[in-house]
Amino acid sequence: AAAAAAPGILFDADQSYHQEEQHHRTLLSSSTLLAQARAPDPRFLAACSSTGHVFIWDLFVALEERTRNKPIRTFRAHPDCIYSMVSHQHLLITAGATDIRLWHWKDLLSDQSEVKAFRTIVPGLFAGAAVNVCTETNAVVVDNGRLFAATGDSNSYVVNLSTGALETVLKGHTNYVHCLALMPDGNTCVTGGEDGTVKVWDCRSAQCTRTLRPTFPKSIPPSSKKWIGCVAVDRDGDWVVAGGGAPLTLWNTRSFSQVNVFGRDGNGDVLGRPQHVMFTDEGLLSGGNEPFLNNWQLSGQLFSRVSTSATSVFSIDVHAGGSDLPKIMTVAGNVPSIDVFLSPGYSCQTLDVL
Repeated sequence: AAAAAAPGILFDADQSYHQEEQHHRTLLSSSTLLAQARAPDPRFLAACSSTGHVFIWDLFVALEERTRNKPIRTFRAHPDCIYSMVSHQHLLITAGATDIRLWHWKDLLSDQSEVKAFRTIVPGLFAGAAVNVCTETNAVVVDNGRLFAATGDSNSYVVNLSTGALETVLKGHTNYVHCLALMPDGNTCVTGGEDGTVKVWDCRSAQCTRTLRPTFPKSIPPSSKKWIGCVAVDRDGDWVVAGGGAPLTLWNTRSFSQVNVFGRDGNGDVLGRPQHVMFTDEGLLSGGNEPFLNNWQLSGQLFSRVSTSATSVFSIDVHAGGSDLPKIMTVAGNVPSIDVFLSPGYSCQTLDVL
């Protein structure tokens, strides 16, 4: 008769499995959610994390059955932090510490047990660096078949999305480029960096046409770092707003004159360091290193403040609503969950990663 398997082997394997599962849950529970993206079908929302994971929720199910607020898919997209992500047509694009990866939404929303990126772009190679050099991509935007990537090597790269070939390098910042936005013409780009400047670029000539310098609060010593962490352009291309170590500052794009400064107290200090900003039909939405979502009028008046689960907000997404979904605003930050705000009344629900 065959010898029975040693009980200890089964026990060790079982124990190893549970230890691995516990480690996985502990890792996910420490996630900071840095960016969000909508699938072509806006009922599906994705978020990327500091642990390299991507989470995808079915918002229709989560809103209809409030107990089902867990992701429909969780996968490790990068071995390290994912700083930014964007959805473009049939693609989800994730950007991490060393590379940018392209995924097909149809694969991510299928019942496949494993999914793989079909293309990888390494910005560090464009700068002549070795593959293992840390050149994180802090922001990605897609327009007209081109991928715009703001990176940690002080450059922004314009890449052909179909081939992965480099088209243009935007050089001019002296430190990390944290954020990037496009004008509606697709040929003008706005970037913000660790050097405290906002730069406007002609993408056809790769030339910086303007450098904007917001007013930094008096409380920041001259020797301290002054950074720009977020930038946005309105849909008509009339306004640019940016902030970070500086308060949110608004410029008119006709003359690039400074029009308004948001969120300063009587001493000129910033009320929370802005980390994300976006234009809405009513004005601006912003979030930063405080547990609030700020709703601004372009006049500079703070229209409302809404409490958030995150004490540091990194990402805001707004869906205008449609036949299946109401108007939805989702907010992500330094907690392993996303706040869902419904209009009207800002009724709140939470999407959890676990």
